[in-house]
Amino acid sequence: TSALAPLDDLGLDGWSIEIGTTIRNGLAAHRVVVDAQVRAHGRHWSSIDRTLAESDLPERVAAGARDTFRRLGEVEAAQHGVDIDEVHFHEVGAVDAIVDIVGVWLLVHALEGSRHGLDAIIVAPVGLGYGTVSAAHGTLPLPAPATLALLEGVDVFGLDFEGETCTPTGAALLVTLATAWGRVPAGRPHRIARGAGGRDPDGHPNVVTAVLVENEVVKSG
Repeated sequence: TSALAPLDDLGLDGWSIEIGTTIRNGLAAHRVVVDAQVRAHGRHWSSIDRTLAESDLPERVAAGARDTFRRLGEVEAAQHGVDIDEVHFHEVGAVDAIVDIVGVWLLVHALEGSRHGLDAIIVAPVGLGYGTVSAAHGTLPLPAPATLALLEGVDVFGLDFEGETCTPTGAALLVTLATAWGRVPAGRPHRIARGAGGRDPDGHPNVVTAVLVENEVVKSG
């Protein structure tokens, strides 16, 4: 999509993006796969922030992506007892995660500039699975400590599912994108889209649903 074209100007080498469709528990959904051939381990928060600040991205996109990474950096710093400038990103600092985060903000920016516009982004309560996950620092409990820290003060609920249903990157995007938290607001659903995750569990469809709601008050009589 043309909305993602600015990703090519970030100066990140060795990645590609594929956009298609797939089925999750009988539901059709979009599937976006970022393939990073060069894994950029060892990126620090300050390096990522500088890259975004000096980029030619739209101001709204650069500011949003920097905010998302700052939230991640603050949480990682608190978890490990270091200053944010010392935070060393592993999975999050990889090229694919930078493309993911900037790509989401580019798409939001495109929606804001469309004829419908966006007055608010409302995020529903976040479902969380249980178990453990292997990370750069070893085996961690689920929900991951960073995910829980990012979702502090946010409505969540437990899922009867063993596995990670919300990553720290996903949580950081949610809390920096959301202007409010709750259910679908009153209004007229105008467009509905689903995005699929990589896994396809039997217990539930691994998708995120986005609903564009027009809530203009129509007076009768």
